[in-house]
Amino acid sequence: MKGFIIFAAVMLVAACGGGGGGGSTPVEPSGTAAGSTGSTDNTSEPITFEGKVIDGYISGATVCLDINNNFLCDPDEPSALSGAGGTYEFTYEGTVPAGTQILADIPIGAVDEDLGPIEKAYNMMAPSDNPSVVTPLTTMVSQEIIGSGGELSSEDAETAVKVSLGMSKTTNLLENDFIESEETALQEVAEVVAVALQVTKETLEDSDGAADLTPAELTKAAMSTVKASVAALVVNGEAAVTKEQAATVTSTTVAGQVQNIVTATKSGDGEVVNLLDVLTAGEIAIVSEGDFAAIDENKNGVWDEAEEPLDFYDYLTLELLYFPEAKEGTLVDLDTDLKIGMYIDDSSEWLRTFNPYDGSDKDLVNDVWTNQSESESGAKIDKNCATFYNSDTPTESYCFVRKDLSGFTVDEAIPGICENDDGTTVAGCDVNAELPEGSYVYDLTLSTADNKYGGSYVLFGGDWSGYVGDGGDQTIDGFIAAHTNLNTSYIGNNCNTAFRVSSYDAELGTGVMQWGDNSGPGECDGSFDFEAAGETSLEETAFEVVTFGETKIFKTVKPKLYRANNQDEESPYLIFGETTNTGGDNVVFQGRFTPSNTKISLPFTGDPENLVFASRVAIDFIFEQAGISPFPYELFIEE
Repeated sequence: MKGFIIFAAVMLVAACGGGGGGGSTPVEPSGTAAGSTGSTDNTSEPITFEGKVIDGYISGATVCLDINNNFLCDPDEPSALSGAGGTYEFTYEGTVPAGTQILADIPIGAVDEDLGPIEKAYNMMAPSDNPSVVTPLTTMVSQEIIGSGGELSSEDAETAVKVSLGMSKTTNLLENDFIESEETALQEVAEVVAVALQVTKETLEDSDGAADLTPAELTKAAMSTVKASVAALVVNGEAAVTKEQAATVTSTTVAGQVQNIVTATKSGDGEVVNLLDVLTAGEIAIVSEGDFAAIDENKNGVWDEAEEPLDFYDYLTLELLYFPEAKEGTLVDLDTDLKIGMYIDDSSEWLRTFNPYDGSDKDLVNDVWTNQSESESGAKIDKNCATFYNSDTPTESYCFVRKDLSGFTVDEAIPGICENDDGTTVAGCDVNAELPEGSYVYDLTLSTADNKYGGSYVLFGGDWSGYVGDGGDQTIDGFIAAHTNLNTSYIGNNCNTAFRVSSYDAELGTGVMQWGDNSGPGECDGSFDFEAAGETSLEETAFEVVTFGETKIFKTVKPKLYRANNQDEESPYLIFGETTNTGGDNVVFQGRFTPSNTKISLPFTGDPENLVFASRVAIDFIFEQAGISPFPYELFIEE
């Protein structure tokens, strides 16, 4: 993964718009009346779609088959009004393209049988091949399908949602009437997601910045935004906040991201492209703001370490993704000759940078903790995805969905690009200039691969002394002993989460951790008192010690408390492992475990702080408008 250096670091802490349906393969809705979907004409038997609209059971919702994937129930699309018990039914004659969704439009005045009249309009979805329930949970599944460009099946999308929300593999999101089955935990999850859908749409409707969005775009924006942020509301398969808290968190978050949401929405639906063609031609680059790098200040093309120190520079950075030797199905070395440059504001020129990656973080490879600088084998390209490998073990895949911004204005594509820091306009920058043909941007989805470890284990290395004090037993057993009862450590930003081991069964390799909130001002001094806090104010999680070969790993789900205080950390598990620091000392470090099929979205938002993946045509035009010197592609590619 180190080849795509700019976004590699983001994956350690990381939110795909686009999509809009896949090919024309017909699908038959499960649980419907008998009917053929194999014909392309309208002489086949009608297909019956029937089910329930549920948060509580909702009557008065318009439910339709969104055949053209435009997030509207159009007059020519089959539809019905939900009645008592949330039930709906309609028929359709013809072929249903794969990736088509059932859309429920829930207006103000519709009635939730549990909560009363609906006061904030919102929308929900369900895959058309699983129409028996339309709920906030099926909405997340539909958004996963749409974000993949229609490539994911309903079952695979459901798995991805369950993994990302920390739900059990046996939990059913599709075709699950959780009201009838009295699944209280799922009802609570559905309620906070429904609140987020309502508040997101209302916040966008009331925002001047989103005034240009059409009703269909508002619907699309609300659902895709909630899909990207739902991990902050649902932790370990349970609602992490109350409905009131969900409303507050959602409105605050959306209000601060309106422009990015609008840009991501207006960039439209994406298409799956042949990534191999793009990489071998060098037609895609990544633009970001700031990077930890060594700058080629003397312009000799090599890293002179004595004169060119590694440091963080807050400059515009571009990485050209050009791998002419790449071939489908074979490993490509993405660590060689990285093509990265920084735009130095003081001199108004681009200078080459060098890979600062020191490999202090470690992957579990062949049952041994291995520096990432040594473990990477390369990546294989398949269709629109690049899958990275450690030895023979697949670790992560990056799948690209391309959007065409040709004809968009500069301000629509990259809002604020024509504005200086002091609010003045960049000389010569035309906010209404239209991007030329070939101006593409990309949404990405990061997926954790299915491998013998059941996911990805990573330790965060470095030079510190680890989680066991000097002279202590620097093993997992020593870690457990050192953190039993009142011996406390802290993890998270600002040391804001205190933890200890409450109990441990060495024979079974399982135990219980206790967590306490230490996030207040002046409270990160080691004085957190578990006994004084009282059991009722503490959170507990189960942990286990897993063993691969001779490597022991302490693993626990992240508690709600930790996730609430560290919302940018999306990996669901914390781990501790024994390894060596950069000085060669044996210590216990913190890390993360990300289960297989976990998916993290990186949508195009037009904000370089969130990374922009774009074609050279689009980048060059934007640079010209912003008064930025052309990127020196000649340093990296033979034109």
